[in-house]
Amino acid sequence: MSSQIRAVTFLGPLGHGKSRLLNKVCGTNHASNSAASSCTRTLEFGLNKKYNLFVIGTPGFGSSENVAEHLAAQKLSLEGTKLSGVYAVIKYDCRSDNVAQKVEVIMDFLGSDDLRVIVTHVDTANFQDGFDTGAFISSIANNVDIPPEHICVVGKETDGNEIAAFIDSTLHEPREFEITPTQLASVSWLSGIRKYNKPINNVIAKLQAATDACHKIVEEEKTYETDVAIIATQNSARNMVKIAKDNIFREAYENMVSDAQKNLVYGKAGVSLSLKLQQFIKTTNKLLSWDVTDPRDPKNMYRKCLYCDAVYVKVEGCVNVYSCGAPSHVPDGEEQKQASAIEAEFIEVDDKILVQYLIDGGYYYARHIKEKLLQYTKILARRAREEQKMQDKFDQAQKNGTRELNIFCFKQVSWEEMHPVSPEQLQELGEVEFETEGELEGLSRQLFDYSLRTHQTRNQELLENQKATLASTM
Repeated sequence: MSSQIRAVTFLGPLGHGKSRLLNKVCGTNHASNSAASSCTRTLEFGLNKKYNLFVIGTPGFGSSENVAEHLAAQKLSLEGTKLSGVYAVIKYDCRSDNVAQKVEVIMDFLGSDDLRVIVTHVDTANFQDGFDTGAFISSIANNVDIPPEHICVVGKETDGNEIAAFIDSTLHEPREFEITPTQLASVSWLSGIRKYNKPINNVIAKLQAATDACHKIVEEEKTYETDVAIIATQNSARNMVKIAKDNIFREAYENMVSDAQKNLVYGKAGVSLSLKLQQFIKTTNKLLSWDVTDPRDPKNMYRKCLYCDAVYVKVEGCVNVYSCGAPSHVPDGEEQKQASAIEAEFIEVDDKILVQYLIDGGYYYARHIKEKLLQYTKILARRAREEQKMQDKFDQAQKNGTRELNIFCFKQVSWEEMHPVSPEQLQELGEVEFETEGELEGLSRQLFDYSLRTHQTRNQELLENQKATLASTM
């Protein structure tokens, strides 16, 4: 048993028994509740003197009230001090895979699988014929790839020191955690507001349909034609998600007055749908015939202004002179070239969402578009010639070096004379990021970030006071 104080934190869904567990382990008297609303809004603390454990309790995931307030405390519980263990507190479910799913959500939030699990309310299982504690633990361990000895099941009658002994036996070396915006986004969507579940689930179903369509497109092989179709699908998915989010935020701002409600909508719709879209783009990027992060591949059509190094992406028809940072100029008497020869659309057939493709005035499903695209021989040949020209320019321009990214300079510049970006910067540009937000979503994000900072400051003060109190008793 160590003479040093070791800090651990409890994370878990709303009402799964974190406060009650903290009271058991440390003899504290924090309010606890297993209902849908949470008694815990800020960090809670306790000290088990027998095992020298400083335990940090957190609000639960899935708040139906102020999601930013809860996330601030959850984030700080991991970043505010070096931890010797993070414990997922999950209520018993007769289906171990349901428990495993909740554990995986916490792993995504933590950004690590170095997690221990305490399953509460196991008393209900004792009334089931044939319940096998060891088999239940093994099933969870297999599902989430955690050693069985890092999983503990407890009930109302379980002694607090027995739980503390389990914690003491599963500690690791103290380490710091950092919660990125993406990790924060992974749990923001768990907020309890239900009003927008239907439109959100509709968007998720469309993204899944788009993913399925892309996989069908490349069933036989990856070609230039399949690349065209996948990129068209990605563009349609981006537009679809943007329109859905705009509609949700417009409705929210017209009907909601509470900042807390707006924070819930931002977490539920804005963050979650951006995350789902990001995952979709990453998945379908792997179905393209080239590596979008490979700086040696000319298909990664990035260029930089030779005056200020502002980064541009080449689109079809990008052959005229531009004012850097301003809309393109099309000379008098010329028409802007068509941006794409294919468009993807979402349709519902027998309550199932499918993707169909509009090509030359006709509609086709994923399995048949490659054959149709092959008919565009002239377009494809012209594009191939353009790519070869780009390859030659890329190889030549790579020898010239690059400068750091800067702001727009508004000088006249053409695509042909732009510089290539550096391999390092192209690697960064190849990372899939959240899509550009609409005006109302931007306002919601600012409010959400402000609330997060405010509540994080409040919890930081609580944590520092507890540390000072502990130090004075040592």
